[in-house]
Amino acid sequence: MLCLAALFAASLSSCSSRAVLVMEGGSPELKRAVARLAAEYSKRGGLSISALSAKAAGRGAVITIGWEFPGQETSARQFRVPAASIHKAKFGTAQSLVESGEAFTMLPLLWDAWGIGGSASRLASLNDDKTFSWKDRAGIVAARLLILAPGGEAGTRQALFWLSDAALPGKADVSDLMTGRAFAAGAPNKAFFESFAALERDKALFPGTLHYRAADVSNGASRSANVLVMGSYSWQRTLPSEEARGFRPLVYMQEGGYAMPVALLAGRVEGKGRAAKRAADFLLWLCQPEQQRALSETSGLMACNFNAPNLDVQAANCRDVATGASAIVLIDPEPSGPLGERWDSLLWALLSRSSEWERVLSEFGAQGK
Repeated sequence: MLCLAALFAASLSSCSSRAVLVMEGGSPELKRAVARLAAEYSKRGGLSISALSAKAAGRGAVITIGWEFPGQETSARQFRVPAASIHKAKFGTAQSLVESGEAFTMLPLLWDAWGIGGSASRLASLNDDKTFSWKDRAGIVAARLLILAPGGEAGTRQALFWLSDAALPGKADVSDLMTGRAFAAGAPNKAFFESFAALERDKALFPGTLHYRAADVSNGASRSANVLVMGSYSWQRTLPSEEARGFRPLVYMQEGGYAMPVALLAGRVEGKGRAAKRAADFLLWLCQPEQQRALSETSGLMACNFNAPNLDVQAANCRDVATGASAIVLIDPEPSGPLGERWDSLLWALLSRSSEWERVLSEFGAQGK
């Protein structure tokens, strides 16, 4: 009997595919949650998922979970998941959060939004009851309020860049500028950099806030009675408050609608054959409502599958706004790739040397040649 049991176990092992899991973004708590779910999924048989190591690299399929950014390269080894498989998994989301076509190389798992937060009484100074755009700051100034923002954090300064009275360019133009394919110092792009550098003097912003870190803003928000906070939804959920906090997602006005600044944590698979197919099935499993809820509650990020439960009424509003968005602007809260790092370092240089913004642009252009 023991021999038969051993033979059966060996046959299962021989039929099992292997995959390596790489987490390129997310909090330590989220990474642990994903690892826990991967271990649970591995017990089901058919796919053995291990953490990245020198020994495991190059064997089977590679599952990478990280933040999306414009211009990310796709390799010939990336597995394409048929759209029919996504629909079969009961995955539903905003059209702006997914790729178009009959097959996807990227499966969105969790997302975050940027916006204005505060008590209901303070938010009442804004015009719209669902969103915040830069034109709404007139109401904030009139109400003698100030915007407190952790501009020293990568995600927030990227979201701040497109704050302008001018309409947001088209999706392709935005991506070209962020990836360096477009000439930053040329018209009309130069005007956006000038507007960003001028934020330092905007009367709606708390003095010096463009250099604050999250901890600074958290302390200031609890002590100041005349501020609204601008930052990510997931972070603002952690802020202490004596009364219920509201959150209005930030939007950029553009011709025919609006775009949202969004951080998108997604999964990709490299490999081929049965191992890649089973690795993609694991990502589809993570997209199901039960797993989406577990990951969302652990991280404070919102589930990309809109069929999963909302964290709170603010998340429900964010979903409504994302559903109506004509486009998204990708934000990388943890810049790691060369494109994301280059874009974020440029924005930080502009904030640090706002009076020399034209020289910063010139230096940036010279580095890219």
